[in-house]
Amino acid sequence: MAKILLLFVLITSGCVSTYNKKMVSVKADVKAANYKKALSNFEKTGIHNQERNSLLYHLEAGLLYHLAGDYEKSNQFLENAEWISDKLYTKSISGEAASLVTSDNILPYRGETYEYLFTNYYKLINYLYIGNLEDALVEVRRINHKLTLFKKDDAFMHYLTAILYQHNIQDSDAFIEYKKAYNAYKKSKIKFPKQLSKDIAVFCRESGFSRCPEFPKKILNTYSAPSEYGSVVFIVETGFIPNKSEERVEAAIPQNYRKKHAERFKDIYYLTVSLPKYTPLPDKIDRVSVNLNGKTCKIDMVDDIGAVAEMTLDEKKPKILAKAIARAVTKYIAYKSVKGKKPDALKRLLSTSVNVLGAATENADTRSWLILPNRIFLSRQYLAPGKYSFNLNLKSQKGIRKTTGTETFTIKNGETKFIALREFY
Repeated sequence: MAKILLLFVLITSGCVSTYNKKMVSVKADVKAANYKKALSNFEKTGIHNQERNSLLYHLEAGLLYHLAGDYEKSNQFLENAEWISDKLYTKSISGEAASLVTSDNILPYRGETYEYLFTNYYKLINYLYIGNLEDALVEVRRINHKLTLFKKDDAFMHYLTAILYQHNIQDSDAFIEYKKAYNAYKKSKIKFPKQLSKDIAVFCRESGFSRCPEFPKKILNTYSAPSEYGSVVFIVETGFIPNKSEERVEAAIPQNYRKKHAERFKDIYYLTVSLPKYTPLPDKIDRVSVNLNGKTCKIDMVDDIGAVAEMTLDEKKPKILAKAIARAVTKYIAYKSVKGKKPDALKRLLSTSVNVLGAATENADTRSWLILPNRIFLSRQYLAPGKYSFNLNLKSQKGIRKTTGTETFTIKNGETKFIALREFY
């Protein structure tokens, strides 16, 4: 009896502070661009001491160090995150079995496919900032490998890798990625980026690649770059990906369980289970433009990570629901087994403890990479060599406007410069 009550205390005390709650202050620091404080508060969460959250720890730390400008350290954490995710790709049978009597929260967090891709995306950006194009291209190849492995089409990832291949004069690879990006955006709910049309036109005109006529003429005639130019790629990340929260729903007990345990389920038809869901954000940055030497240029939205996360969860919902039902059935059978047909006082106490324990441990897994942005906007400007100043103009869905501070950069002939920014309201 003491062991049951002790287990109950340990599990319920562990449920008081969820991962999302622990990260609230860290996200507030990130929003305020106080990245050193964010890193300090992140270490205080104690996540680094939780083996089941090892992947999350390395993902979050890697992105925090990226935002703080420590690109070498960022890559160390992200490299570890990639190693951990590869190791966890094969499921742990013992862990799965244990989760049937508690919850998925005791399992190591394995991550989502879009999180795997953004691990390489941030490593790629880090290498570009360090000035290591060779290793950036390694990340490009890793992204392409993962897209093939997961049988996924990610328009933004194809678009970004096309730009890198084009910059490295790998015309065949660049064409393939531009074509994949073109086709993916055509099928996407995201409005087809006008910038992509311009980039395809410039690539085809300058490379003269033999397969370029596969693109529509209206794309190929979109834009002509200056005779001498460098290009700057603005990547603007906005907001935070939505949080996962928990909802409790009544689910019908499947027939296979009813037949196998007919006596125990003769009067019960539904069980309460916990499922993860995404909580919509109250507002998003709706439009982004860059003011470049006094000229305003619109920046196209190229990725909606929040929408991808929600779609990913929707695809997994049937499997999550089936597992939650199996878990609820297991707990109920344990409860009935302890209770017995004619329980005495001790059996009543034991059955009550098992019943309460089952309810206390029925929690949905709401973990995710919380520091990821919600949306990504991209613009590529073809500029004559020289020095430029710029700032961003942001507009929310509610019409609230914000202008960032002015920054400068220099562009050389033939150079491709990447400027990645993170913005909030």
